Amino acid sequence: KTPCDCGGDCEWYISGDRQYTAAARPPTTPVEDRSVLSITKDWTGFQEGHYSVAAERERNEQRENKAIELLKKHKPIADTVFDFGCGSGHLVAKLLADNYNPYGFDLPEVVIKCKERFPELEACFKTHNFNLAVWNNGEADAIIALEFIEHVVDDTRFLGLCAYIAPIIILCTPLNCTLERTDHHLRYYPAASLEKLLLIAGYMPVESLEDPASGSLFVVGVVGPDGK
Repeated sequence: KTPCDCGGDCEWYISGDRQYTAAARPPTTPVEDRSVLSITKDWTGFQEGHYSVAAERERNEQRENKAIELLKKHKPIADTVFDFGCGSGHLVAKLLADNYNPYGFDLPEVVIKCKERFPELEACFKTHNFNLAVWNNGEADAIIALEFIEHVVDDTRFLGLCAYIAPIIILCTPLNCTLERTDHHLRYYPAASLEKLLLIAGYMPVESLEDPASGSLFVVGVVGPDGK
């Protein structure tokens, strides 16, 4: 198998860059039959500069704001929040400004850029490590994963780990698998599929909503008294 470059005994493989190659363990069976989906979109326009960075940043803003809105709704009293797949780092900055104690996790090269973009928040960004041994049960109050799970090879194990770490998770995935580049997207999730996966992991789905403004589907899962 191809090891993660986190430096630990990591058995988790993320698609894209060096994290997932043909030599790595193959993906689990897709949640939905990919053959019925339009996932062969030609992305030459993206490479030629027809893709709007400004439009994507606007969609990201919508995703981040919606995630914070859902966090306040379902976990009004929260302190430590993990942002898995923190990307640009903007959500971490927003959470900190909103008096949360956030940490963003991503690939090493992404984390470097986050620290350059937000040098005052350097301690908030960390390279991901999905080895169970490095996490503590209940280590965070909430997990937010925006446009992330479609990149994770073993999504069932990933969500099981999340349930071990935090009692609430806010997932976001593309509403339509052709809205964004799908070369690193392993699967497409209708709401029912994500809800089923959350149940398997130990979360109770408490809200699913489509957000056309950001082109995203949000699903919230909770464990504990509120999730029974």
